[in-house]
Amino acid sequence: MEKKELAPVSALFPPQGQWTEADYFALPETNRLLELSEGRLIVHSPPALEHQEAWKRLFIRLNAFCREKRAWGGGTCAPSRATLAGKNPRA
Repeated sequence: MEKKELAPVSALFPPQGQWTEADYFALPETNRLLELSEGRLIVHSPPALEHQEAWKRLFIRLNAFCREKRAWGGGTCAPSRATLAGKNPRA
């Protein structure tokens, strides 16, 4: 029986530098931390425990402040897909 050569998984996705917002939002939900920046898909490592503790303290204070103001939004504990209109936070 002849063994078929499979294409690498990377062939299923745009090359780095050519990712679009539509490509990013078409990805399936995952527990991986992904970011789209300047056409590149960046896969982040899980945050360190110190980072998670700092975020927890900030989240608690942010939510308390928003509850006090009553008309403001709030934070989220889990990473969420978001678009920063025309802004590059890495610049």
